[in-house]
Amino acid sequence: ADILRTRRFKKGSIGFDFPESKIILNKKGKPVKIQEYERNNAHRIIEEFMLA
Repeated sequence: ADILRTRRFKKGSIGFDFPESKIILNKKGKPVKIQEYERNNAHRIIEEFMLA
């Protein structure tokens, strides 16, 4: 993913690496918590291929 990102930046691309959040709901569907979405290396690789 890092190699693809480096190539993309060399070609003038902008970065889209912003933190994402997910909303945790209770059993009734009401939001009870907002937490940061964990992105692992597999997510980054897929994102880079989507942008390539």
